[in-house]
Amino acid sequence: MAPIHVQDELIDDSSSEIPVIGLKGSLSLKDRFISRLGRLLNAEVVAPEVEGSQTVSIYVMPSACFVKRDTVYDKRVRGFVNDIQRALRDVANATDGPPMDQALQDQWDVVLLYVAQNTDETIKKLYQIFEDYNNKFGALVSQMLGLDDIDESGSLLDTELGDLVIQLHQLAQGYGGSIKEQNDLIEFAWKLPHCCPALAVRLRCLLGRTFSNELYGLTCQLGQPLRMHHTMIRAATTFEIFRTVKVYLGSPRPHCRLAVNLPAKCSLTKQHQPQSLQRYQSTLSTFNQAQPTRTFADIIRPYLAEEDSRLGIARLQPAQKQAVALLIGSILSDVPVPAGSEAYYQFGFVTCRNDFDERKLSCYYQKFLESTLDPTVVFKSVVKALEFGTLTGLLRNKGHQDLEMSFPSLQKFLNNPLEERPSIHRLVQFIRNKSSDEPVPCLRRDYGFRFCTQREHVTALKALYSMILDRAEAVKLHDACRSGWLREFAVEVLGHVDPTMRRFLQNDYPHPAIGFDNSTGIENYMKPLFKRNLGADPDLFGLDHLSARYSH
Repeated sequence: MAPIHVQDELIDDSSSEIPVIGLKGSLSLKDRFISRLGRLLNAEVVAPEVEGSQTVSIYVMPSACFVKRDTVYDKRVRGFVNDIQRALRDVANATDGPPMDQALQDQWDVVLLYVAQNTDETIKKLYQIFEDYNNKFGALVSQMLGLDDIDESGSLLDTELGDLVIQLHQLAQGYGGSIKEQNDLIEFAWKLPHCCPALAVRLRCLLGRTFSNELYGLTCQLGQPLRMHHTMIRAATTFEIFRTVKVYLGSPRPHCRLAVNLPAKCSLTKQHQPQSLQRYQSTLSTFNQAQPTRTFADIIRPYLAEEDSRLGIARLQPAQKQAVALLIGSILSDVPVPAGSEAYYQFGFVTCRNDFDERKLSCYYQKFLESTLDPTVVFKSVVKALEFGTLTGLLRNKGHQDLEMSFPSLQKFLNNPLEERPSIHRLVQFIRNKSSDEPVPCLRRDYGFRFCTQREHVTALKALYSMILDRAEAVKLHDACRSGWLREFAVEVLGHVDPTMRRFLQNDYPHPAIGFDNSTGIENYMKPLFKRNLGADPDLFGLDHLSARYSH
């Protein structure tokens, strides 16, 4: 059976057409909704059928395939469950025109913010694919420019798809981590199969089997959130029971008959439920009764100017607006600011030593936000403060407590110009961002990540630096970095360092830019850290015979 995303690319819920497959008739919108939502959350999603019910209840449970992930403590999932329930209801109840446009934008913001971390990793992998197959991609560009015609009669090159592949490369190459750029890449990846029918086969003919297989898989993965968004819209506007839809964390009651239970390979039975699931279910009733009613969009909208209020966070410009919106939405939703986001860095959460300090800083920002009489004024003020490096002055003038006394490290961090901020803060952010194994260039230059040849090396080195920072102040590790004494400092702090790890504890000392988050001396570290094995890959999509036929 073909991978699920091969089937998904043929099903477009943004149109009114009813999807069919072969002679089996139309495909179930309900099944597709549950299936895609389950894959989006890496969870098991069920929708019980209750005869005579005027609503639909959707239950999100930790999948047996992901038992190590205790969803009860995953605040991202909690926030998503809260927000998506409200968003689905708003779409189902909205009238045509501006109310519907606003409801659709709010729902997309919910999805986009939830997948931001995974999308970031997918885009980095996409860029890496182009680097790994640089020779093949370069040959494609040469042919597209007419520098390498096959013969006098002209090339049979698929120029339509070739142009789109080059555009995809440009988007991935120019990616800087912003939510708007993620939005643009997701939209492009989603449109690609619709612009180019038989995309997988045509990619095979254009780029060869191994390159096309990996590129196709990542493209489908990148477009998945927007496919889910359109499926949710279609479900909410098709079934009236979505007007009162309820989304829960946990299992349905035993007497309910399950309409769908995905993924099938990971289905749970009562006698085989893992302990993590039992702990998870034991806390659900209290949480589900106390779900907040405001979505992320509801929270940030009062802070936005009228011209920005209908754009959605992904389209806010400049980038500082996105960071401020993410800070406001996270803090006032009582969820942590994502460690991998620019908001986490720009607002100084990297200076916190632990979760307690992060919560304390979140409370500081929360009281600052709630103390203003005009939310739009404070939003504009914070955006300008980020742009011009005057955030400490704004906080000192408007804050409820003394900044220097409460957060001395934060004040020093914010007062430093961007190019003069110690790279130790990027290291702290990288360690806390559990989903990333791709260090930024300054960390390769300063903290030895350039010597990592496997992803396991990155994980081990992150763990080593984490142990050091648990026992020593960050400024002392920064000083060791500046002096070229990483290895000696690690031994001094830990007492013993595994010999296999010592080779990573070196940097580009005595380079004058060592130790700071700047662009000096990182020219050799801009490419992705890892290269893929370019050996023969299996026919992942079973398309060898199709590509041969298509090429004729």
